[in-house]
Parts: sequence; C-alpha cells; structure tokens
Amino acid sequence: MFKIQEVNWGIIGCGNVTELKSGPAFNKTEHSRLVAVMRRNAVMAEDYAKRHNVPKFYADASLLINDPEVNAIYIATPPNTHASYAIQAMRAGKPVYVEKPMALNYKECQEMIRISEETGMPLFVAYYRRTLPAFLKAKELIDNGIIGKPLTVNVRLHKSSGEKDRFPEKQSWHINPEIAGAGYFYDLASHQFDYLDFVFGPITEVHGVAKNIAGFYPAEDTVSAAFAFDSGVNGTGSWCFVVPKGTEEDIIEITGTKGKLTFSSFQHGDVKLTTPEGTVSFSFQNPENIQHNLIAQVVKTLRGESECVSTGKSAARTSKILEKIVKEYYKQPISRLPGTWNLKLGTMKIVIDDKIPYIRGAFEGVAEVVYLAGSKTTPEVVKDADAIVTRTRTICNEKLLAGSSVKFIATATIGYDHIDTDYCDVAGIKWTNAPGCNSKSVEQYIASTLMVLAERKNLQLKDLTIGVVGVGNVGSKVARISELFGMKVLKNDPPRERAEGSAKFVSLEQVMEEADIITLHVPLNMKGEDATFHLGNDEFFSGLKKKPVVINSCRGEVVDTLAVKAALKSNQISGFVCDCWENEPDLDLELLAMTEIATPHIAGYSKDGKATGTEMSVHTISNYFDLGLESWQPSGVEQPANPFFELDGAGLSEQEIISKAILHTYDIRNDDANFRKNTAQFEQLRGDYPTRREFPAFTVVPKNIGEETLEVLRKIGFKIN
Repeated sequence: MFKIQEVNWGIIGCGNVTELKSGPAFNKTEHSRLVAVMRRNAVMAEDYAKRHNVPKFYADASLLINDPEVNAIYIATPPNTHASYAIQAMRAGKPVYVEKPMALNYKECQEMIRISEETGMPLFVAYYRRTLPAFLKAKELIDNGIIGKPLTVNVRLHKSSGEKDRFPEKQSWHINPEIAGAGYFYDLASHQFDYLDFVFGPITEVHGVAKNIAGFYPAEDTVSAAFAFDSGVNGTGSWCFVVPKGTEEDIIEITGTKGKLTFSSFQHGDVKLTTPEGTVSFSFQNPENIQHNLIAQVVKTLRGESECVSTGKSAARTSKILEKIVKEYYKQPISRLPGTWNLKLGTMKIVIDDKIPYIRGAFEGVAEVVYLAGSKTTPEVVKDADAIVTRTRTICNEKLLAGSSVKFIATATIGYDHIDTDYCDVAGIKWTNAPGCNSKSVEQYIASTLMVLAERKNLQLKDLTIGVVGVGNVGSKVARISELFGMKVLKNDPPRERAEGSAKFVSLEQVMEEADIITLHVPLNMKGEDATFHLGNDEFFSGLKKKPVVINSCRGEVVDTLAVKAALKSNQISGFVCDCWENEPDLDLELLAMTEIATPHIAGYSKDGKATGTEMSVHTISNYFDLGLESWQPSGVEQPANPFFELDGAGLSEQEIISKAILHTYDIRNDDANFRKNTAQFEQLRGDYPTRREFPAFTVVPKNIGEETLEVLRKIGFKIN
C-alpha cells in the first residue's frame, strides 16, 4: 500500500480556485506542505508563489512533476488537461488530487483510473461537499431514517446569465466544450450528482435532454434529467443558466416517507428538515478554505490513517452520468453548435503545414483540417480553404492564393517574408506572424555561441563589447543576457531610435568601430529606409575596425555570401557564425567550411519557441473566425533528458560556472558537428531537430557557488534548487 509520511505538494495551475478554496489549505493541514506551484505564465506563477510563501515556482508542468522534493500533485487546470497531467504525474510515481470534473470525458476518466491501478498511485478528485458539515448532516439525517425511506430527489439550479456569457471575447472556458467537456452544467451539476452518489450510491438509469436556448455560446444552457439510483430512489433535475435575474433557484429537495430535507448546493445555507411536526433548520460554518476538510482527508489517506471518500472511481461515475445526459446534444459536431463560426458560415477548411508541432487536434472540432508538407501546399489544395497555418517554407503569394477562398494566413514563425503582404492587403486576406515566439530560443543560441567562442578563443566576455543590430523581441533579449555576462552592449535599431529617441541606441557606424562581436537580429526588408537586404555587404565588412566575430541568426539574405567570404579571406573579421543562409536549402559549401560555427537555421528551434508559435497561430485564427479556442494550449511538449543538474563551482570563475550551466541546456557544438556531417540534409535536420528546451526548463542544484553568481543564473532563467 502506497504511503507518504510528509506530503509535499506541487500545484499545476495556480489560478482562481487555488487562491482561497484550496491553496492555503495545503499548508494548514498537518503533515502537509505546499512546496511548488506551476502556471504557464511564469510571472503569474512567481507572483502566486510570493503571495502564498511557496518556495518554488515553474512555468512548465513537467519540471514540477519531476521535482524530487514534490511527492504529490494537485491539478487545478481546466478539464481538458486533467488526464494528461494526472497520467504524467502518476507515471512519475506521484499521487494525484485533481479538480472536478475529473476529466474532459468519461473515457479519459477510465484511462486515469487504469494508470492509477497500473502504477499503484492513489487518485483523488476535489468533490469536497462530501466533507462539508451541512452535506454530512443531511446524509446523517437520511442514514438515521429521520425522513423515513427516501423516495425522490429533485434538483433545481437556475442561474441568470452574466454579461461575460453574452460576448464571445469575454466568455469563460467553462462554456467552451473543447476545454470544459460541456458548459456550466458540467461545472456545477457535477458537484450535485457526486453528492447524490455519496448519499444514495451509483445511478443505474438516466435520461436527459440538453438544449441551447439563448444561443450565447456553443455549450448547452438548459438541461432536464430523470434518473434512478441502485438503492431505489428516483430523481429529477432541472438546470438552466439563462433565466431572468430575480428568478434564480438553487435547491436540492429529498423526500422520504416521514419528511423531507431541503438545502442548497452552492449558497451554503441551512439544512431544513420538514416533518409533520414542523420545520427545523440546522446551520453550519464552513472552513475558511472550503477544500480544507477533503485535503486533510487526502493527506491522512496518503499516510495510511484514513480512507478518502472522493476517489477517481467515485468521480468517474459522475462524469459518466453527466455525459449520458448531454449525449444527444453533442452528437452534432461542436462546430455546428449555436454560437460558433461554422453555424453562420458553413463548413470551414484549414490547411496546416504538417511540420508545425503540437497543433494536431487543435482545430479538428471546428473545421475540416488538412495536414500537408509545405512543398505540397498548392493552389489546388488551398482553393477552397478558409485559412492556412504555415512556416517559412510555403510562399504565400498571388500564385498560391489567387482565386482561392483563403481569408486568413497564420505563420507560426517570427519571420513573414514568405508572405506577400502587399498582395494579401489588396486581396483582403488577413495575415499574422508570431512575433517573439522563439526569442528566448535565439537568446539561448547566442548565449551558447558566446560561451563556446570564449572557450575556444580564451576570451573574458566582461572585457568585450557586443553590438546588437536589431533590438526587437529577439535582440532585446540578446542584449539583456549579454549584459548579464558583463559585456558592454551597443544597441542599433534605427526604427526604434526614431520612435524612442537616441539615448539608448548607437549608429551602425559606432557598432562597426567598437564591437568585438556583432550579432544580427533584423527582419529582412528588401527596400526602403530600413532595408536590410545585404546589410552585411562589402562596405560593411571593410568598415569594421576590430576584426569582430559576426553572427547571423536572423535571415540569410541579410548577409551577402560573397562579401562575407571575402571578409574571412582578407581577415576583416575573425570569425563568422551562421545559422541563416542565402538561398536555403542550397548552401554555399565554401562558406560553410570557412565558418566558426554553422547550423541549419535552428536558432529558434527550442520546443518552447515552437509551442509558443503554434499557440499564437491557433489563437489568432480562433479570434478571427470566432472559434472559441482562445484558451487552447499545446500539450505534450517534450522534456529535456536532465532537467535537474548539479553544478559545482569549486575552483571556477563566474563565467565558467555560467558557461557550464548554459552548455548543459544547449551545446551549439553538437548542432555544428552534425550539420557539417550532413550538409545535404538541411531540411531533414530542421524537420527532425531533437528536443531543446529553454533555460526555465532546467533546475540547478548548486554547490560551492556564491549568491551573486546564483542571482545571475536566476536572471538568465534557471531555477535554483
């Protein structure tokens, strides 16, 4: 039997429910501590941790799950991620306490139970009414025969719609079936059916009718049901979430042969007992943190001292009943339900580059989806498409788009020079890129480059000047991390300088005169005042004063191949690091042989960056077509092989310590060596790029490292254990 003496909790999803209802209770319970929290937004995770005195925070659930100090997991995310997180946690050897409803559907509940039994990890669900005093009193009165033999149960929950329900841009995930499983019925009636299961046992027969009457959103808004318990009690229920204000109801009425009980599900008022002798009311005080009693029971169960009343098996029964009640409503595709784009405009078609990661399943509920290689995205394919999700390999121009029904193009990349924006504007086709999606990945690429250069050339970075040309999403992060390394940073960005003033910026000429290293992070502009095509030309290289190392990780055409080869041959520069090449994938092999470091356009290829680019693309298409996927998040992002690593700083300088940490996350020399061995496989190397995770996915276990250096590591993005 699984046992833990001291339960150290980690929370996945520290949102509203954890602020008061649950989160503080983990520290108030004996033999229980909250030691880590996770939220995809790292700033919000850190804020929660500080306000609740939680020692550690993460922006990646897998890192929290694999934290050796965490030995139990509380999942407080929307239902569509419950199963994946719970299964990952149980397979990591950690028991799970998950919010209700247990999962998106009954099938997922069954899989969670299977993994629980397979791994031996306990599985609990947050149906806390099973431990609240009013609900326990009602059960006690029934069990003791005070109302005689129970005959019928009637449940009524009628709520008015709020303003947020009526406007798609304000709607909660609770009424998005793709995220919640259904609508408010799943969110609220689940508590009621679970409690009735607790009192009367399993429901053996159920019939339901679900409808959307108001049409504010895709989910059902009105439900009626009849059901029968194995114990012989019959029940009926009515749920409506669009009644007028002033007509709301929240009541459970249980009638027996000697009397009846009346109480609310959500108002937490009195329990009223009515018999021929009159009516008696029982009042109760709930705990400050309403899940406290159940959490305490879970902890005692994990310690082998008790048996929890709310388990995966009991909760799955509730999910099964809810699913049966709304089954007929959801026989039609989600995309055809009220309030969705497809109902108004017909069947939608989206063409997606099959190399875009984590996107499969995002649109399948609202559109016909076609996955194709970028090279196979032809005019015939997109002719009847409404949207395209692409990468840089698909040229979206008049040749591809003329005569098509395409209304929106989303590229899951920062760059958008593969989109003919002028044509799209004329044709009325909206487009978007994913600015900044891989900026942290490129920052990591440059950091690894700098550490390798320092090691090879015996450089002290704090003695060097780096020129950052282009200080947008990527360049600003490169400038910041360079400053953390102690380097003098020169920032060149003419558009920003015109908009913000010259105080923070220098001219390109000053960069050319003073920089020991120059790194390019500009967009590819073919013409105009800020043209960057062949920015690195003969004139540029001949004007360099300090024979710097030049790094190009933005666009291949920003550097003139012939000019950089001439600069290397004439010793105008001391090295060239190249990730982006002219005429990709047809490379100049002579230039490749001359480079200090060469990689196949993968600077932005961290899994984090790819996931963010995918998420941004899904959200923008959802916003444009009103698909209700604004809360969609990619899942299944791969983990690094060694997310926790010991770092011993004995006898090492700060630069050497930082170098070891950075190169543990990503050593650019591996990509360089692999590329040189497989230069003909440019596209394959990109398409099959191995897992690379950014700094926040790693936790340093320090030894013999001073606090100042640890603070630098924190600012870089590392977690410190």
